[in-house]
Amino acid sequence: MKKEVILLIFLLSIPLATANPEQELLNKINRERSINKLPPLKEASYLTTAAILHTKDMLENGYLEHTNLKNVSVYQRIINQGFKGGLIGENIGAHSGPINTSLIFQLWKASPPH
Repeated sequence: MKKEVILLIFLLSIPLATANPEQELLNKINRERSINKLPPLKEASYLTTAAILHTKDMLENGYLEHTNLKNVSVYQRIINQGFKGGLIGENIGAHSGPINTSLIFQLWKASPPH
């Protein structure tokens, strides 16, 4: 089975400090991956759809978790959108104010594994 590395990005703040924060974050992540001799990540529309739906659910229901309130995991959410299987990862975060991709990226890097 082909292995894929998947990244889901949830941006929970409404005001935008940059025109395309998702692409800006992906660029930062890929620069870091390049430094560590890892292949770049690519955007996939089914992952974007899964991320948007989960983000809306978290905002509407007031929670910040990888598993939704109906106990559906990130893996099942992306399978539901067309993912064919492989390795996955998910980064989520929330803050107030304009999106600061540098801050988000630094917080993700400093976050202990869980």
